[in-house]
Amino acid sequence: MKKGKIIWVLIIWFLWAVGMDIELLYRHQSTNDYFAYSSAGLTPLFFILAVSVLMLNLSSLFFLIKPKLIGIKVAYSALIAAAIYNLLACGLGLLNIEGMKQAYRMSKESMGLPIQEEALPMLFSPTAFAGMLGASLLVYILIAFLISKRKAYFRGQ
Repeated sequence: MKKGKIIWVLIIWFLWAVGMDIELLYRHQSTNDYFAYSSAGLTPLFFILAVSVLMLNLSSLFFLIKPKLIGIKVAYSALIAAAIYNLLACGLGLLNIEGMKQAYRMSKESMGLPIQEEALPMLFSPTAFAGMLGASLLVYILIAFLISKRKAYFRGQ
């Protein structure tokens, strides 16, 4: 079955998402997300959600390569799980913005990357968090729209 451009875009998206999920789990202790969850005493929830999102993204990728009808629900579930993960991470991050700044500094230093101190107040503000969350939710909506445009692909048509 011919995949078409939209399916290739979805494959690339989910492949990228899987890579990001693996990196998040590998480097978890030096990430802002882990800090947000752990500082709120929700470390187990971080791992439950991160592993769930990884598994759903991997499954979505599988069903994009080997289409089956269940693939539509799996892909939508992956997007919903990722949105929930991001909503919680942003909400928890807002509870401890100063701690998030420090975690960001440590993360950058651990990778040997420069830190632009003058940018930190802009990056770690309620407005910035809302903007980043809004942008990620818009991307998830766009990906969901692309999935809906190719439902026939998952039916084998």
